[in-house]
Amino acid sequence: LHTVTRQGRRIYLTPREFDLLRYLMTHAGKALAHATLLAAIWGPEYGRELEYLRTFIYQLRKKLEHDPSHPAYLVTEAWYGYRFRAPD
Repeated sequence: LHTVTRQGRRIYLTPREFDLLRYLMTHAGKALAHATLLAAIWGPEYGRELEYLRTFIYQLRKKLEHDPSHPAYLVTEAWYGYRFRAPD
């Protein structure tokens, strides 16, 4: 079972969502390229399937962000990738 907590509330994640979040958090503050994330989470044969990444980031934002349309933690780096911004 893959769970995280936010303000004391359990949030259930799929295994792939959990892996993606863990990878982003492990590299907190660092902008990670789309291709890097795809290869790390889906495997080395992936790198151009941006829709996979967009879908999973969208799902994570819905589950984790206070306002998914203005993310505080899962930040988009335009034309590059994503970055996890640690809470202050």
